Amino acid sequence: MEYRPVVSEENGFLYCVEKERIVEKALPHRVVWGMVYAPSRKVWLVQWRRVDKEVCPGLWDMSCAGHVLCLRGKPENGWQAYQRELREELGIESELFVLEELVKVWPGEGGAFSAALGWAKEYHRYPTRDGKYRLEREHVQMFLSLYEGEVHLGPQSEPQAFAWLTTSQVQELIRFGRATLGLAKMLVRCSYVLWRLGLGEYGPLALCR
Repeated sequence: MEYRPVVSEENGFLYCVEKERIVEKALPHRVVWGMVYAPSRKVWLVQWRRVDKEVCPGLWDMSCAGHVLCLRGKPENGWQAYQRELREELGIESELFVLEELVKVWPGEGGAFSAALGWAKEYHRYPTRDGKYRLEREHVQMFLSLYEGEVHLGPQSEPQAFAWLTTSQVQELIRFGRATLGLAKMLVRCSYVLWRLGLGEYGPLALCR
């Protein structure tokens, strides 16, 4: 049985509980969101959610996302959760760096280079498969990964497909309602970080046009 940490409104750990209980009661919990970017090609890795997914079915989503789990009665840290999701969904092995160090280590040889971007409190109602909406109270730790290699759908992958898209192409998906709210938020956040590091094309104002 899978257990996940329940947290306070301020993201303080309270206790571990079955995942079904979190869904049933819309309890605040922790998740990780990540975007993978290939600097040489200036493209983002995005996933296409299966049409049978309970939440946001058939929409394009960020590269990688998942829940923080409880291990031996305590929550794993965000990096552990993100590293696990990268490996299970994309087959990517990554190292963690301080954000400002990414420009020093990139480009490297093989693997991905990741950095944490901080936490965000994301309480939203998401569309469900039955045409209704589900409240999710998520405390999100965000990550950005630089990667130029191949991606393969593994046996534990949840998406039905992946694609490498330019910023403009992702914006089109968002504009026509074919993307998740999480993808829209992460595109803005990660684009700004890349621009600040000198690795991206767009500053914060360009994405708002």
